[in-house]
Amino acid sequence: MQRFLVFFFLCLGPIAAAHAGPFQRVDRAASAQQTATLIKFLGHKHSIVRQRAAHALGPAPLVDTPGAVEALLTCLGDDAERDFVRSACGGTLALHGIVEAVPLILLALETAETDARFELVHALARYESDTARATLDELRDDADPFVSAKAFEVVQ
Repeated sequence: MQRFLVFFFLCLGPIAAAHAGPFQRVDRAASAQQTATLIKFLGHKHSIVRQRAAHALGPAPLVDTPGAVEALLTCLGDDAERDFVRSACGGTLALHGIVEAVPLILLALETAETDARFELVHALARYESDTARATLDELRDDADPFVSAKAFEVVQ
């Protein structure tokens, strides 16, 4: 058993280190407001790094960086992307009020899993459009209690 534990922790170290490097680079880029670097991380091979980069773009000056909005819209609209990454991209776009994201958020809501759907509803709630409000009104009766509660909170 001891050999197994030693082997397990020896294997775990490089895995954790593999994620620590990109996480630290994302955090440094976010602190320095290096939006172009954060955009590059949206293409990272690990989805958790892509999610972290999308969240890190929240306070960044998106409109001032060429290609930033387009990269986030591409991420949000990518059916092959992981749901939690798409919802992070949608949340960042909503934070900046990018209205082109609304139809993509609606599409992502149709296929996303539970946690991602909640974040997408939260993103949709930032928009004042009739389409967003109508969808939120429909989601008040959603089977997921977190999604319906968030929609109910917003529509009231």
